[in-house]
Amino acid sequence: MWNLVDFVNESRQEATPHLNTKGLLTTDRKPKDAYYIYKAFWAKQPFVKIGGSDWPSRAQCADESSDTVATQPVTIYSNQYAVSLWVNGEPMGAKKIVNGKAVYPVRFKNGTNQIKAISANGSEDLVNVQFHVVANNLKSEENPFTSLNVSLGDARMFMDDLTGEAWVPEQAYKPGSWGYAGGYVYKENENSDRYGSTRVIVGTRYHALYQTQRVGLSAFRADVPDGVYEITFHFAELLTNKAQEKLINDLGVNTGTGNTKRGDIGHRSFGVIVNDAVFIEALSSENYLVPLRAYNTKTHVNVTHGGGIHIRFAAHGGEAVLNAIQLRRIY
Repeated sequence: MWNLVDFVNESRQEATPHLNTKGLLTTDRKPKDAYYIYKAFWAKQPFVKIGGSDWPSRAQCADESSDTVATQPVTIYSNQYAVSLWVNGEPMGAKKIVNGKAVYPVRFKNGTNQIKAISANGSEDLVNVQFHVVANNLKSEENPFTSLNVSLGDARMFMDDLTGEAWVPEQAYKPGSWGYAGGYVYKENENSDRYGSTRVIVGTRYHALYQTQRVGLSAFRADVPDGVYEITFHFAELLTNKAQEKLINDLGVNTGTGNTKRGDIGHRSFGVIVNDAVFIEALSSENYLVPLRAYNTKTHVNVTHGGGIHIRFAAHGGEAVLNAIQLRRIY
């Protein structure tokens, strides 16, 4: 253990700017899951704790064989020898505590899910999780489509503490479902396994959302049922002007010819077409695509004749980018 509590670090950027989050407690002294591992080994008073209690709103795509259920692991921490779990009143059985914890695969349903853990000595913990199961078939009658929040270039789930909205990571398009077509995940360092940017994004409190993106995508599709939808796009240029110049020089781009090559971010300009209607003619650094600054915009679309939502990205120079997208059914 390095330190007990998260602390201010003015020079730090990343997803939580100016804050080092390696502590066992948050700055307002709320225990993280890691805290309960230490408690399981050191505490003499019997206890049991359901992990992820600070994650009350979640979203995930449904299991492959279902449109209504999504399975996530739930970790139970305890200093007792065994624990039993109940989910929505159904017993999940008893498990032995190993190295301070036991892990259950829990099948979450849409709406409120109640999880209760009881340790061998009778100690209890209870949490309620609001879960949004995203159907694999977006036209499922068992699980009608309401909304979808996607973080592009990302493999993480994300929760908005203020609104309770839950975000899912990107996926490639599958017929009947949703996803991107083409492109690649942005990496600040191509030689690293780490994706996204570590820089602070101006104009938003959702730094993590704008620090990842898919570059060079050609489309994003969602085979939603007929209806009226609100679409919100989130963009950010993740390369500074200095980084753009370096990239151009490294690639040997001749900026005087008007020609561009892959990665020529200095000339990035692209349009966004929604169901064959031009929504954005040319998004670039000459208007709203300013380096390290969040930009979001929304539109509405009327889906008819089973056509779904088909968004195309037309690159005029460089490559198109998308950081996040939200779809919400209005009626």
